[in-house]
Amino acid sequence: MVFPALEEYGAQWEFEQRKLKREKLEEKERRWKEGDIGNWTEDQVEKLFIALGGKGVAGRIVAGVTLVSVDEVVRVNRSVSLKCPDWAELVYPELESVGPAEYPISRVGLWLHEYQKLWHGASGRTIYDRLRETGLLKKSLGFSDLEAIQNTSVAFFREHFKDKTLWAWKSVIRHRSQSGPGGLLVPNLSVENKQELVVSWDHIGYQFNSNSPCPIFCDE
Repeated sequence: MVFPALEEYGAQWEFEQRKLKREKLEEKERRWKEGDIGNWTEDQVEKLFIALGGKGVAGRIVAGVTLVSVDEVVRVNRSVSLKCPDWAELVYPELESVGPAEYPISRVGLWLHEYQKLWHGASGRTIYDRLRETGLLKKSLGFSDLEAIQNTSVAFFREHFKDKTLWAWKSVIRHRSQSGPGGLLVPNLSVENKQELVVSWDHIGYQFNSNSPCPIFCDE
């Protein structure tokens, strides 16, 4: 028997940890603003921000005083549907419009099948079936979310997802001429050549390890 609440626990826990980290970071920013930083250079604040766990570009000073954080809100245009090639079709086209038009990246949790945490990993079919059985597929990110994150920066991606590859299981496509799992492809986003965010499509038949999570929306 599968319990959806247990499936969401891991991603929800990570979400809470990231939220706590963000709250601590905001508290640091507040203290900096209240301190005497009027004579500090932008470079000095930049170095301090990085040293205390922040992002480099977030250490910017406006008018020599105000500390500005980087925009961590992802904006998605869900009115534009994914255009598949002639030989393919979306398995669940009705899910492409499901999801918020904008959201803080801290709301995204990384879900793993329990087998992905083991040395042998989990097959794509096993992961896909579990997401559908538990209802988590509707909460997962789709192709349009990957494109929106791709439009940020490599630094933004590494800050939140490190060296992982994000798999958007909600937007799986099927080869029209093939039935069964053999014709299924999954979109994913990763950093390639250490300098570029690339969206790719890969076969569902692969084995997926802990570096290949499914990003899902967690409750705020």
